[in-house]
Amino acid sequence: MMETQVFRLNLTNADFVNIADIAADTRVQGAVGNPGVPGTDGTVRVSRRTDTSVTVTVSGFTRANAGDDLRIDIPLYTEMDSEGEARVTIDQQNSNLTGGTYTFAIVADGETTAFVDDVEDISRGRYQRAGDIIIDEVTTGSLSSGDSHRARLRLPNNFEWENILIHQSGDDYINESGTVVSLPTTGVPASTIEANERTLGRSTIVRFEGWTNVGTTAAEAIQINAADTETDGRDLSIDFTVNSAPASRGSIIIGSRINVTRDANYGEVSVNLTGRGDISNQSGLVIAEYMDFGAAFEAEEDGEKEFFVGRLFDNNDEEYEVEFTIEETVDNSFISGRDIDFIFPDWIHVIDVEASDDAEDGTISLDKDGENEFSYTIEDDEDELTFNVRFTANGNAPFDGTEDIMIKISGGGIEEMEQVLAVAKKPVTVEVGEQVEMLSIGTMKQDAPEILISETEAGALMEDGMLRLHLRETYGGSIRIDGFDVEVVEGDIELKDDDTYGGGVGMEVEIDVESTEASTLRFYNIKMDVDRSAPMGEYQIDVRGTAVIENITDDGDLIGRADDYQFFGGGVQDEWRSNTNLAGTNYNTVNDHVAEILKEADFSSRVFRADYVSVGTPINLQEDVTREEVSMTVGQTTYMVGSEQMTMDVAPFVQDNRLMVPVAHVSRALGVSRNAVVWDGDARTVTIYADKVMQMEIGSRTMLVNGVPSDMGAAATIVSERTFVPVSRFARALGIDYTWDAAAQTVTFHEEK
Repeated sequence: MMETQVFRLNLTNADFVNIADIAADTRVQGAVGNPGVPGTDGTVRVSRRTDTSVTVTVSGFTRANAGDDLRIDIPLYTEMDSEGEARVTIDQQNSNLTGGTYTFAIVADGETTAFVDDVEDISRGRYQRAGDIIIDEVTTGSLSSGDSHRARLRLPNNFEWENILIHQSGDDYINESGTVVSLPTTGVPASTIEANERTLGRSTIVRFEGWTNVGTTAAEAIQINAADTETDGRDLSIDFTVNSAPASRGSIIIGSRINVTRDANYGEVSVNLTGRGDISNQSGLVIAEYMDFGAAFEAEEDGEKEFFVGRLFDNNDEEYEVEFTIEETVDNSFISGRDIDFIFPDWIHVIDVEASDDAEDGTISLDKDGENEFSYTIEDDEDELTFNVRFTANGNAPFDGTEDIMIKISGGGIEEMEQVLAVAKKPVTVEVGEQVEMLSIGTMKQDAPEILISETEAGALMEDGMLRLHLRETYGGSIRIDGFDVEVVEGDIELKDDDTYGGGVGMEVEIDVESTEASTLRFYNIKMDVDRSAPMGEYQIDVRGTAVIENITDDGDLIGRADDYQFFGGGVQDEWRSNTNLAGTNYNTVNDHVAEILKEADFSSRVFRADYVSVGTPINLQEDVTREEVSMTVGQTTYMVGSEQMTMDVAPFVQDNRLMVPVAHVSRALGVSRNAVVWDGDARTVTIYADKVMQMEIGSRTMLVNGVPSDMGAAATIVSERTFVPVSRFARALGIDYTWDAAAQTVTFHEEK
């Protein structure tokens, strides 16, 4: 039973009248008994507080059906004080109502007042649904009996009314010619229902409420004068005669359907009402907001559904997929025959797209080579589209923790929008310990920092998969892992001890039982060997392996057809899904077939890359050399180191506006020991091991500083069997200050402070 609801209604610019009628005509919809006759179930009491305020008490009503909502419809019988808006404020008091202030009428000087029930958003095209225009009698009988009345409604330029249908009774309507047409929507063949609903949906429906019957003869309470009732482009005219007064205030409700032409202006669409008889004039009735588009987006789980990068399946072996819907919020926003394009980030690979039943007749275009986008061709009268997208994400997606998977939607008549479809996440995070000492070239079994690999959630490292930490270097194995230990320091993940090994450029451990509590693995006691040929600089570690990646084959191909086959790591499962004719086929033949449907893509076999170790100059390559001020002059073989004059066998010269100096002499003069300057005749390179490692190749303008390329402005060259380089860039790489005396053609390097 309905709890007693007590609330107040307070008026602005109006006074209450006929208090008893307000209570008598209040309807409690959804209640037991006839909801139009209060008292058969519960009671409604309305008591006057002031002329502008009443207290309403509603109690005792019982729901007709379990779960039904009860709705209270209260008529506002009022007298208006002045022109303008009349408002009612709901003071919720002891009730479940929501308070607020609402405009219920626009007061005009005359016998009728008009307002718009709701302002609708519309787009270009025919049959646009605008707001209902309601013309109310100010008091009962304001539209005098026996007289003819006309309401003419004019739209702005380039907007047109659709044809009129005036509701008579039941399924019967009167058209503009005065003919009564029957448009039943029940009890007739489905094709008839569809045709009738289409007709009704494309017509401006006019209803007369309060009068007993409507027709075209004097026998009806409202007599439609068909000869003067018409639509003519911008104008809609309703001509009628009142033959008998209504029992209560009458209303004319115009359910607007309009045609928006190509030249219509965007913005508010307002109607001017011109009356004849007792219909009052009124202007500025805003019925719609004309917009270029209108579409809403909704994703499964509000876009918060989460997916690991590098995967095809979740932990329950369900394929990675997400459903989303776009729906018109403005009628006819979707343009038939046009394509809507859907674009994902470039680190997403779309495997397949399916449309729901309401979009099944459309055309989906998906590049089966594996693009990150697809398109859909809109069919006629579609206003809601739902898609289910299967996809996979690049393990090396450009973020560390989580990232929104954005989808960009454009075309088809709607303005471009970008929405969150789901959330992508990395399966692990990486923490590298501090490196105590730089690794030395030419030294074996050196201590390297420990590494912590932490799952971002339970089960992130896949059971029976191999977790591989791969040392990234491109110098032919000149730096290698010699040994390591691993342990679980947090969580309940279990490892296969007998399959844990290291060697070469990687460390691997196999997951025996996946975690039910997010776990952390500690790799420690890591020993590394560094060859004499290893360049100095920074080295990185990659997190790879089938424990974190399943959408890449061993040779780097992206698995792009998970709807046909099921893959784990780089292998092919013998249990086929759709191509059952391949079951039992020779494994090599199957592999050949699979190779044909794999996509070559810029997808990565890693999920994380982190800076790991630095390789520096061995101690025995440097001597304790003190740097002093050094001066050299173009064309002279003598130079000054402090107060001492030195001699070299070749003189500096200028090339490409750069001062070129012999590397061996200048290096020693600037404090680099002799054995730290290494010439490789085969590679035609000179490498200097100082605070930084610098390498220059004869004929190249590029100098590598700790492996990072830098333009010297002029190419290294050989003169008289000596390597010459631009001294300014050479000194800058060493971190040495210098000055240039253009008049004396002398460069001076300043002593160490």
